[in-house]
Amino acid sequence: MWLYILGTAGPEAFKASGLALLLQISTWTVAMALMAKRSGNSIRLSDPGVLVLAMAALYLIYPSVVWMKTQTLVGVSITYETASLLFVLHSLFIIAFAASYICIAPRRRNQVKLDLGRLPSGSSWLLIPAGILVVNIAIRLAGGGSLFPTTNYGTNWYELQAEILASRSQGGLGYILTQISSKTYFYPWVIQGVAGGLMLARAIALRKRTHLTLLLLGALAAAVVLFGDGGRSPGLIIMIITLVFADLVVGPLSLKLVALVVLAALFGFVLLGYYREVRDLGVGEATRVAYESVGENTEADNAGEFTGMLAKEALVLELFEGEPKEGFQYLWQSALGLVPSQLVPQKLQWSSTAAILAQRLLGSSAAAMGSGVAGTMIGDGYRFAGVAGVPILACLLGAIMGTVHRWLFGMKTRGSNLTFLKAMLVCGFYGFTFGVLRNSLGETFVYIVYGIVIPYWFLTFVIGCPKAWIAPAHSPHISFLKFT
Repeated sequence: MWLYILGTAGPEAFKASGLALLLQISTWTVAMALMAKRSGNSIRLSDPGVLVLAMAALYLIYPSVVWMKTQTLVGVSITYETASLLFVLHSLFIIAFAASYICIAPRRRNQVKLDLGRLPSGSSWLLIPAGILVVNIAIRLAGGGSLFPTTNYGTNWYELQAEILASRSQGGLGYILTQISSKTYFYPWVIQGVAGGLMLARAIALRKRTHLTLLLLGALAAAVVLFGDGGRSPGLIIMIITLVFADLVVGPLSLKLVALVVLAALFGFVLLGYYREVRDLGVGEATRVAYESVGENTEADNAGEFTGMLAKEALVLELFEGEPKEGFQYLWQSALGLVPSQLVPQKLQWSSTAAILAQRLLGSSAAAMGSGVAGTMIGDGYRFAGVAGVPILACLLGAIMGTVHRWLFGMKTRGSNLTFLKAMLVCGFYGFTFGVLRNSLGETFVYIVYGIVIPYWFLTFVIGCPKAWIAPAHSPHISFLKFT
């Protein structure tokens, strides 16, 4: 990789920022090696520390490498000094996150796994999200629409924001339902991801039709995007959950298999980014235009989801340099994200980093209509407490991830509290690990509460679960009978 950078980087950029980039890559490499050592010298996708570092490679390191070539990303020119500072901040984030996570998360000394023979059928579970998809298609057809949606992603997004604003202004039950929907929209994705993980785990365990199963699951994840509103994240999240759950059951997964899925997913992610903006042309023509766009645009434009992160971080440094830092107020506002706006109406007046960036990059009028961009955790850290805020938030995020992982396994002196219900909910949370780098801290809190705490409490204590869902897993090294 370093030879590639030497061959493509601009001479002045390399001279000014090469050492800072080397520091960033080195810290990432050491952190990933430590994660692998904790899991018996293997890369476990079911380890959130590994997942966050993998996302850091896409959102932090990759944009840095691209910047070394062009010094301009998504129309934002970044100076050598700013880039060097950001590379150092990336390094501090990686170091602090890894250190905090390692101190809390349990080591995988014993390969504790779920008993595949006691788990439900993935294909039957897949009927739930498939049924939801079919119902949505039927509703569209009944309304005079076509099989494939013909409205572009931007149009759908503006309509959604208008509906939310209208619901908020009317208040009452309608607004409460809108709020609930905004906190639970991802439940079908989790079910589909877990169902896919069950199917993939069985295929791997039987060493039968593994690649065919992956192809089917990938097609179903793509269908959610193609027949949905145009957002790409559902398909990506579903596949992450699928791989994470399969790794938890029969891992470690083959790195060749994982690499194949990652490369296919990244290409599909880029292609769908263009396709969703021209869906009104029809499936065939939109696909052709999207494919041609991939070849015509630059690497930085094709990978704008990732390369844009460095540009947003640079803008945050520019906007908040010399400004008073938010300090404890940021943490307080993040915690209040869990409270309904009816109880804390001043929440509606707070501006997140993502909202501020949207106004700067897209204009105030477009931002007021609902246009937006993803946030940046590095930027949030800088708003929180300047340079020191980045490693502080990274430590907090590492502690959160480590605590969730410890709760998943509940490592006793002998054995584990790993159960199917815990695995299902936590794997759903791990499907959103990219949010650690692009969402605010408050959004992470919201997912933990509505994605893990409330569903676990509701399923366990309110309606009850099948005993197989809450029975401890077994270790191949220790008798299962000792834990039941």
